[in-house]
Amino acid sequence: MSLNGTPERPSSIVPKQHSSVTTRIVNNLNPICQSTQQLTLKGKFAITHSQSKSISGKLLCVQIYSGTDADPGEKHYVFNLVLHWTETGKGRLSEKAYFKSGESVKHSHDAKTMIYKIKIHVDAHFGTPRAFVIQNQHKKKLFLQSASLETSNNRIIHFDCNSWIYPIKKTKYDRLFFSNRTPSALVELRKEELDRLRGNGMGERKEWDRIYDYDYYNDLGDPDKGQDHLRPVLGG
Repeated sequence: MSLNGTPERPSSIVPKQHSSVTTRIVNNLNPICQSTQQLTLKGKFAITHSQSKSISGKLLCVQIYSGTDADPGEKHYVFNLVLHWTETGKGRLSEKAYFKSGESVKHSHDAKTMIYKIKIHVDAHFGTPRAFVIQNQHKKKLFLQSASLETSNNRIIHFDCNSWIYPIKKTKYDRLFFSNRTPSALVELRKEELDRLRGNGMGERKEWDRIYDYDYYNDLGDPDKGQDHLRPVLGG
């Protein structure tokens, strides 16, 4: 109560509300301020191809997924400040790294194996890489034997690939490879990859399709000769 009898408004109400909003904004700005620190990831990719020359420039590129830190996703702003993010359920994704000239390690009359090295700069909160996508803009398929990623603390993550990488013009999507573990930040990517492998049960299978599908054949039966020559399909 003031001296003239007018009730005083508690002075702590406004500061508390202001402090709460300020704290939330400052906390959400911390990742932005801290993300200015850059780390370098190094990669080696062993690729076999039939070309006499190594792959040039931007015909082959990779991006790395974090397996420990989720992608913050869409930003939500209040007064031009980031208040919070809507997570995508996937790991953080690095920028693209394009292959340059490689080093020949094995050569035969019809194919050669090359080692390509890349460097990708990520922020300090990127986490541990556990997956990568590779895009082939070359005209022909390439065989990816293996890949290894080295973190800033000299940790090596190895990928046994042993898979054909077809041109993006044919497949319409990048190839995705995981390490031998699936942390929570990569579960959503695993589901998407499984959907691709299941296919939609329609259309003609192409050479580059990686669809695990089933069909039945019946070359034993001859129904034109009568009921005794029928061979019913077993299973579903």
